[in-house]
Amino acid sequence: MKPKYFLLVLFFMLNAAICLAQETRVIEPAELEITFSTKEYAFWDTYTFRCGKNVSQYFSISELQHQKMLADDDPALFILWDKRLADYDEPDPAKRLPASTGNLDKIYRNLEQGKFTTYSTVMGTHYLITEDVVIPEWTMYEDSTITVLGMECKKATTNFRGRYWEVWYAEDIPISKVLGSCAACRA
Repeated sequence: MKPKYFLLVLFFMLNAAICLAQETRVIEPAELEITFSTKEYAFWDTYTFRCGKNVSQYFSISELQHQKMLADDDPALFILWDKRLADYDEPDPAKRLPASTGNLDKIYRNLEQGKFTTYSTVMGTHYLITEDVVIPEWTMYEDSTITVLGMECKKATTNFRGRYWEVWYAEDIPISKVLGSCAACRA
């Protein structure tokens, strides 16, 4: 067997072994789930933000599906890879498969522990980043309101970690500390 093919086969065997070592578990049910799509340059992807009583989660849906197919050794994954390569020549972004806009991280916020946990992969190397939860100080604008999906929303702003944030929130949504959770959302 040629050396480069041997290394390729070895790479896939090691990847399969790593995937089999993973386990999943339910942390807590979500009380609120927001799913949205975003487009950056020629790429688009769909993300989900889930918020429970003590834990929030943020991730790319297409990356989650990709990881599940890889773990299950699904042969359709190779078809998707071929389609993704062909998509680079597709001028219409709407006809392309979802492809990450650059954020493949899985972010968890645990209020009981007061920690953010980020699972990240950079060039095939996996990282686990844990940091303290820092709640931004919001400026609330009680007199600035809009109606979204029949709910009255109020404006709040903050400067947090080098970015200016402007959000509209509904007091009718029964989730405590949602504005603090928005800092975890990279929308």
